[in-house]
Amino acid sequence: MDNLVKLFLFSALAAVLGSGCVAIPMGSETYRHEYPTDIRPTSDSPTKTYEAEPTVSEGDGDRRTVVVGLNGKVTFEQPQVQHYKAVSVDKRKRLSVGLFPNWAQQNLRPKGSLTPVGAMMFYNGNGEYSEVSRNTGDALIQSQKKAESGGAVLSILTLGLVSTPIALFAEMFGPYEKDDQHFLGSMKVSTSSQAYGGNIWRGGQLVRTTTYDSTDIDLLRKFPMGEREKIGAWTWHENATHPYHSFWHGFELQWFGVFKYCNFFVKDEGAVSKTTPAAPSVTTRTKTTTGPFSVILSLPSLGFAETAEVEPGRTSVTFNLLDAANGDSFANGTVRFLPPAGGLAAVRDEDGRAILELAMEKEWPVTVALPAPRLGKVKKTDEGGMARPEVAPYQIASIGRTGDGKGLVVRVAVSDTSRTFDIDRTVQPEVRRLFREQFATGENAGRRESVLWKTENGGKTLLYTVTFE
Repeated sequence: MDNLVKLFLFSALAAVLGSGCVAIPMGSETYRHEYPTDIRPTSDSPTKTYEAEPTVSEGDGDRRTVVVGLNGKVTFEQPQVQHYKAVSVDKRKRLSVGLFPNWAQQNLRPKGSLTPVGAMMFYNGNGEYSEVSRNTGDALIQSQKKAESGGAVLSILTLGLVSTPIALFAEMFGPYEKDDQHFLGSMKVSTSSQAYGGNIWRGGQLVRTTTYDSTDIDLLRKFPMGEREKIGAWTWHENATHPYHSFWHGFELQWFGVFKYCNFFVKDEGAVSKTTPAAPSVTTRTKTTTGPFSVILSLPSLGFAETAEVEPGRTSVTFNLLDAANGDSFANGTVRFLPPAGGLAAVRDEDGRAILELAMEKEWPVTVALPAPRLGKVKKTDEGGMARPEVAPYQIASIGRTGDGKGLVVRVAVSDTSRTFDIDRTVQPEVRRLFREQFATGENAGRRESVLWKTENGGKTLLYTVTFE
C-alpha cells in the first residue's frame, strides 16, 4: 500500500510539472469588522458625589465626655470609553483548470493567504492534524488510524476512476467555499521531523510537526458568526459546527477537470477612531473632615444644648456631659453642623467643604452614653468605709467679664498640672456654654465665639477669654 501511495504521488507530481493546471480569478469580496478592545478613561474630570455622617464616641472611660466629628465618603465616577480595532478579510475566488486541478489550492497559494488543510490530512483534535499513516506496529501511531483519509485511499486504489467524475461534477456546480475544510495560519513558525518504529524504509514512521502562526486565525474569529458564514473560511475552532472531513476531501484527487476554491487574506487594520461610551470607573474613599467648623449637640431630655468649634486642623470636638447626668445610661439627641466664621470658603479642603455643606442640611440623630449622676463630686470610700468626696483635678475659680463688658473671663484652678490639656478639653465646652448663655441671645444668637486660653502660676491656673469673633 505504501508503494501505491508513493507511486500515485510521484505520478501526480510529474503530471503537474509536465502539463499542470492554471488558476483563473473569479472575483473577490472584502469583509471588514470593528471589534471592541480595551476600555480607557477619558480626559474629562471625574464626577464626585458625597455622603456625610457624624461620628460620636465616648471621650473617656467614665462617659464624662462625648467626642463628635464628621466623616464622609467621596465617590469618584471617571467617564470611560470603549475603543475598537478593525480586521478585514480579502476573499479571492479561484477556478483551477487542467490536470490535478485541486493541487492549485496548495501549490499556487499566494504568499500571505491562509493555509488550507490538504486532502491527505485528518483531524486529531485540539488543533492538530496528521498525515495518513500506514504503519501499525508503533503504539504512538495507532491513535492516528482512527481517522484515516479513507476517501484518498479509495481514490488511489481506483486510480482516480471513481473520484475524478465525482469531483468534476461537484466542482462544476458546487460553491467556491468548502464548508468541511479547515484553514491554518498563513505563516509557518517551525517544522520538525521525528522517526518512530525504526528505519522509515523498513516499516518505520516519519512524523513531521509543523506549527503555524495563529494571529490571523485569531483575527478571523473576531467576525460575528453571520459574517463568518459569508466568508466561508473555517478553522479547527469551529469543528463542532463545520467539521473537517478528510474522507470526502479524498475525492478531490482527480486526474483532470476543474476545482473551485478561495484564497483568504486576513489583515489587521489596528486601532480605529471609533469609540462608544462605557460604564464609568467608580471608586470610593473615606474622608475625615478637618476644622474649622462648629458642632451643636442637643440632648432635649437633659435640657442640654451646646455649641463647640472644631479648630483648624483638628477632626473632632469634646463635649462635657458631667453636669448633664440624670441617672440614665443613654440619651437621644441631635447634632448640627455649622460653617466656620469665615463661611464655607474658610474650609480649604474641597472634599471636606462639600461634606460639611451636605451635613449642614439636616439635624442628625445621635445617641450618647451618659456618666453616672454627680452628687457634688464623685465619691470614693475611705479605709473606714465612709464615703468621701474625690478631689477633682480642676475647679472653676472665678467667672467675670472682660473690660468692655462684651466677653467672659473664666479662671480654672488646676490641681494636677500633668493633665492640663485633658482638663482643657473637658472645661472648654463648659466655658463656651457659659458664654453663650450670657451673650449669644437676640441678634447675637447666630454669632460665633472665639476662645483664647493660657496658663498662669506655672500651669496651676487656666485663664479663658471668650468673645465674639
